[in-house]
Amino acid sequence: MIGAALASALVVALGLTAGFQADAAAARAQQHREQARALAGDDFEYLYDYRCTPQPRKNPALRQAPPAPPPMQVTDNLYYVGGGDVASWALRTSDGIILFDALNDADEARSQIVGGLKTLGLDPHKVKYIVVMHGHGDHFGGAAYLQKTLGAKVWMGGPDWSYAAHYPVNVRLGKVVPGHDHDIVDGEKLTLGDTTISLYLTPGHTPGTVSAIIPTSVHGVPHLFGFWGGTGYPRDADTLATYGDSLERFMRLAKEAGVDGIISNHPNTDDSLERMAAMRADPAIANPYVIGADAAQRFFGVIKECALAGAEHMPAVTE
Repeated sequence: MIGAALASALVVALGLTAGFQADAAAARAQQHREQARALAGDDFEYLYDYRCTPQPRKNPALRQAPPAPPPMQVTDNLYYVGGGDVASWALRTSDGIILFDALNDADEARSQIVGGLKTLGLDPHKVKYIVVMHGHGDHFGGAAYLQKTLGAKVWMGGPDWSYAAHYPVNVRLGKVVPGHDHDIVDGEKLTLGDTTISLYLTPGHTPGTVSAIIPTSVHGVPHLFGFWGGTGYPRDADTLATYGDSLERFMRLAKEAGVDGIISNHPNTDDSLERMAAMRADPAIANPYVIGADAAQRFFGVIKECALAGAEHMPAVTE
């Protein structure tokens, strides 16, 4: 009887402990969400809503992506040639073009990237490098086609070459991994003509996610844009913690460099569809991608705090 009573008491105690831990985790998550909301202000309210508000899971096959916007020049040397839900950016230099990401497949690369460059008066055959920001098929899917038809070299974070080839979704959808040209290493510089970009390994979204600091200008005034390479959150607490650490480091690098603008590989993250629509409606407005150094830090901070909030509700990885 005594043993049964002790066992019963232990069960109750463990239940109470688990309840206290859950309450503490919920409180910490709420603190992160409140911090994210404060950082968001009015200009990044959309980002808070998207990243910190639980979203119902939807069948990707039923999801309707926004239509692709017209290709557009957004700064003196930076051009959007992406779709409505996934981006591709072209950086023009004095000796050719650096392309960031290559959309879902050959058809999109042909129509949106090659076609978009032509529409903008740029020669697609001047694409010298394709920087794949991470190894998901919606970012490298068109790279093999561009590699073959344009002779461009494909760069990707070292760990993501294998990841891209074996990631189950990529395999299931038949994504064609491009030829292995170059492993990006942390802190690497890529120089083409008069332009040098800085590349950093920022694991979390994938093992080899890459983020970039990109020099550009608006009406001849120089700016630096920060490009966080993997916006979606991992689904376990350990990897999400890695994501948060990577983002905190990238925020520090961006601050030290003086980053005062942002772009993303998903337009729902940097609000590109709205920003470009505003530029088309009034070409004389102040460039909406140049947001200032403080706002750039707040942008990244919203993403980080929402990630930390999510980590409080996720299981740790078990071996």
